[in-house]
Amino acid sequence: MTETTGIATLLPFDDHERGLAGESASAEGRLASAGRPILGTSVAIDCPDNTGAGEILLRSPMVMSGYWRRPEESAAALGKGGWLGTGDIGRIDADGYLHVVDRKEDLVTTQGANVFPGEVERVVVEHPAVTEAAVIGVPDATYGVALCASVELVEGTDLTLPELQEHCRSRLARFKVPRQLEVVQILPRTPSGKVLRRMIRDRYWADNERQVN
Repeated sequence: MTETTGIATLLPFDDHERGLAGESASAEGRLASAGRPILGTSVAIDCPDNTGAGEILLRSPMVMSGYWRRPEESAAALGKGGWLGTGDIGRIDADGYLHVVDRKEDLVTTQGANVFPGEVERVVVEHPAVTEAAVIGVPDATYGVALCASVELVEGTDLTLPELQEHCRSRLARFKVPRQLEVVQILPRTPSGKVLRRMIRDRYWADNERQVN
């Protein structure tokens, strides 16, 4: 991100070696982490939920002092006692390793609970017919907001919503199972290949008075 330079966290070579060697479950789990803060950098979690996940905050000499001639945006970004809000959701484990969970703007609140789309997407793509997936919150008459899985399929295959739901129920909590399914030829992506959830989501909310982030 442009609001800070260099790196904020690092997973050392020794941690990679121990994880790849399967030294322990915790060592293997660290391979999926972003490591621990480097010298001179502090990382904190803002308003963590019951799983310990919340917005990742950074503070270090490398963090910007503010946006040029944009005082309101500067105050919003650095308004937590000089901590920079990254817009990413993460948690810090007992050993101080940072695990990035998702983007704050992609968080979906449905049935009174927060759902991280990335968690659901990882389960959806385990279905043998699915090659890529994006999970978003869409308008729903019953819950206000429901989960929708937009998917690309293996050529020559089909997938119905009941089939996807059956696949997900044994792997996810009930409120995390998608209630809608959209099959597409190609999901919108950035030039680097990252799926753009917002472009998919905007189609569903364009004519709706209520909006989700």
